[in-house]
Amino acid sequence: MDHDCFPAHIRDLSRAAQRSGSPRFTAFLTPGEITLSRQEQQKGITQTFWGGWEDAERQMLCLHPNDYSVAPDAFPFSCVKLTYRRQDTITHRDLLGSVLGLGLKRELIGDLLITEGTAYLFVCKAAVPVVCDQLVRVGRIGVSTEISAFDGAYTRAFEEISGTVASVRLDAVVRLATNLSRERAASLILAQAVMKNGLPVLSASAPVNEGDILSIRGSGKFRLKSVSGPTKKGRLHLILEKYC
Repeated sequence: MDHDCFPAHIRDLSRAAQRSGSPRFTAFLTPGEITLSRQEQQKGITQTFWGGWEDAERQMLCLHPNDYSVAPDAFPFSCVKLTYRRQDTITHRDLLGSVLGLGLKRELIGDLLITEGTAYLFVCKAAVPVVCDQLVRVGRIGVSTEISAFDGAYTRAFEEISGTVASVRLDAVVRLATNLSRERAASLILAQAVMKNGLPVLSASAPVNEGDILSIRGSGKFRLKSVSGPTKKGRLHLILEKYC
């Protein structure tokens, strides 16, 4: 959905939940849509996000009255487990392409978690029969599918980057992440080549907080893990996690 229209969509769902006294769910949201949703808090309505596992990037949003409790299993999606030969290699791009090749829209699919010989897909319940019945190959690799509880056997891989900055502003953090000059980092920001929590940021001086995720065109994705200090020279020590 267009980001300009998305806030109105969330407000409409909030009003519907308020009128009915029952929850309303979105499809899977992108990180940018999640950020926009958090900016649309409505009185009397609680926002609960869930994507099937603790570190999910794509999540559904449940809008519900404050006195209404929503459990994870109430969200209208299921986990589909894929199995294939351990000696075969499936990439995220291959798997997503095969799933979308079934005619499904991206918002019906949450995170795709790939391990050796196994992959997990979080899929809107309406699309589960399509995935389970029709997804038999990913590229040239044969796969089998089944609805399965996610067993949590997945750890996201990171490369740790550390260094010091004068302040935790966007251009300084981009410079540390990319090892570019501050001027080049600022030019990337102005060119809308840097996303923070899924949305473009055009100000080099914009603050970056612990937990924020930066996507930098040509360099990858990074999460600000921690900020500590200051040092004796008044600088702050940062630890970034680069997604592998």
